[in-house]
Amino acid sequence: MDPLAFSFAVGAGLLVSLLPVLSWGQGAGLDRQLWLILCGHAVALVVLAAVAVGGATTLGGPRFILIGAASGVCSGLNGTIYYTAVIRRGPVAISWVVIWLSAVVVAALGWLIVGEPVYAAQPIALACFVGCLAAMGWATYRANRQRGAVAPVQRGFWGWLAAAMGAGAAGLLLIKARPPGGSDLAFVLCQLAGLVAALAAFVTARRIRLPRDRRTFWMSLGWAGVVGPHFLLVVAGLRRADVSVFSPVLAGTALAAGVAWALIRGERPSRLAYLGAALALVSVVLISLKGPILLGR
Repeated sequence: MDPLAFSFAVGAGLLVSLLPVLSWGQGAGLDRQLWLILCGHAVALVVLAAVAVGGATTLGGPRFILIGAASGVCSGLNGTIYYTAVIRRGPVAISWVVIWLSAVVVAALGWLIVGEPVYAAQPIALACFVGCLAAMGWATYRANRQRGAVAPVQRGFWGWLAAAMGAGAAGLLLIKARPPGGSDLAFVLCQLAGLVAALAAFVTARRIRLPRDRRTFWMSLGWAGVVGPHFLLVVAGLRRADVSVFSPVLAGTALAAGVAWALIRGERPSRLAYLGAALALVSVVLISLKGPILLGR
């Protein structure tokens, strides 16, 4: 894997691993979470737009703008569907695992739709990644069961979960389908504009009253500081690397880093969680090595 693209994937994974920490700090409640996501992305949009005005930023044609906005909408749908429809209908230990499985789905779609080659190390790496999800998911389930916090699966859980996972995968594939002619920053601005517009329309249609307090303000600034660079790293990385390689490295890094953040917060992860983190790191290494081509160009 291209060293620069690999560093972009690792950096994007480290950044996205911070989002659950910010979400946890924001507090429970759909209104609080939506306000954090909406305001955080809006601040990132404003800051990056100011950067674009002050520098040389090339905007592509109508297809460039449309694909960028569509990618942003899909990314927004991924998080919004999860927090509004999935997390209330079943165990987090299941939904969290399935959401991260989108990295495997993206890799498979990169092979089947984009026509990317299958490297020798990839099947083993993806098997390690699935093992990581199984270990971490079971660890989460056991911890929640001990606290009596395992929610039963309710009607619509699997359908909404599939929709959230599909939206996340579509967001990454649309980045890969980006046409030439525009800069990375311009594409990210299109993404953020589409995402913010979609979220604003959603909260308006649902008439959700959004809280305005000091905690939300500071958490939103933190969210913006994470998602702005994250979007830039993903767009720049996918310009240099196959999505079937980039996505699993990003996801594996985020999962391993999540265990580190849990330790920093004073939690005591189980041996299964450590096993999952180790498998995630193994998958990252194997994906980056790639090996000879098995199938494709």
